[in-house]
Amino acid sequence: GQHVVFNVLNFSKTKSLFSSGMSPVVRSKKRPCWTRIGGDNVFFYRRNPTKKSTTQMSFAFVFDDPSDVYEFAYCFPYTYTHLQERIARWKQKYRCNLQHEVLSKTLIGLNCDLLTITAPKNFGKIERGERFPTIFISARIHPGETPASHVCDGLISRLLGHEKMVVEMRKVMVFKILPMLNPDGVYHGTYRCNTKGFDLNRCWDKCNYGRQPTIFAIKNYLTQELKYNDVCCFVDLHGHSTSLSSFIYGNEYVDRTRMEQQWQLPFRFSECSDMFSISSSKFNSDSAKAGTGRRTIGSILGVKGHSYTLETSFYGFTTAENDNDGRVVVPFTKDTYNSLGGDLVEALYKCYVPRYSGDVGDELHFPRTFSFSSSTLLQSNMISDTRN
Repeated sequence: GQHVVFNVLNFSKTKSLFSSGMSPVVRSKKRPCWTRIGGDNVFFYRRNPTKKSTTQMSFAFVFDDPSDVYEFAYCFPYTYTHLQERIARWKQKYRCNLQHEVLSKTLIGLNCDLLTITAPKNFGKIERGERFPTIFISARIHPGETPASHVCDGLISRLLGHEKMVVEMRKVMVFKILPMLNPDGVYHGTYRCNTKGFDLNRCWDKCNYGRQPTIFAIKNYLTQELKYNDVCCFVDLHGHSTSLSSFIYGNEYVDRTRMEQQWQLPFRFSECSDMFSISSSKFNSDSAKAGTGRRTIGSILGVKGHSYTLETSFYGFTTAENDNDGRVVVPFTKDTYNSLGGDLVEALYKCYVPRYSGDVGDELHFPRTFSFSSSTLLQSNMISDTRN
């Protein structure tokens, strides 16, 4: 076969998971499943190590079939077309538990879809004015962060399943899911921005319908939803290019009770998934993040709701197995991204269903001397996390 070295120039970041073993993914007409090409063939370095210069990623590949056609990608793709196909399939198979609407049209006329998942009887109750605890999930505000879509896909699939846990969740709660907040960017292949060049996750606090219609629409929709339902949680799904595993960013508050409630979800998530790292989870009030969904929605929800960003590595998660430094990196696949979304459903169940079904005995309570930092959580006997 023909040996080729590809050089990808002018990386804006000097740190990348490509230097930790990550590799691009490849497929071909004859081998249509996306697979990683292998980290041994990938190199990430400064073009001129003696000067402050941009970084470069190079990877080697062998084209073993001259009649085949090959495609490469940064991570496992998840296109706008694929989402529309998935929505059509979910609507056909789970129409009793799922309602679909187009929340907004984008600047180029694509759909910003909204999925509502709950028990069949609840749709009528909502129309009659009965209030329900409601969880909002959003994904793909940054078009290049495809792990977020795979995690969201797994979350939706599990929520629509038949196991006892999710049936109970649907009886007492409503889920509002926005699986693709930036369809234009996904369609055009941008990494962070929409077609007008805006990073939509820096525009929540000052969004404009003419420039950021999807963010404008969801912000208004959620504000109206607070009048009719009890919005208790907002989780925005992202992909992370420099860290391993999955972890949560949250808002920091002075009030101790509020911080104790904020930590419930990452703690429960660490119980449900080996792919989640509580030691990498952080809570802050950084003014530079004022325009993010997590901060803006957190201020809209107030003391009754919790707002999070869930980050998931483009590369993999770590485990403590037979390694000299105590950890092994397991590369993510589409299936494990999906499984992580299912694990998030279980964590949300543990956080909210007991509370709203009247069983509060399982809620976590922290010692009064407890300080809410990830390092303190690890030093306590409440959790263990050897991955990061």
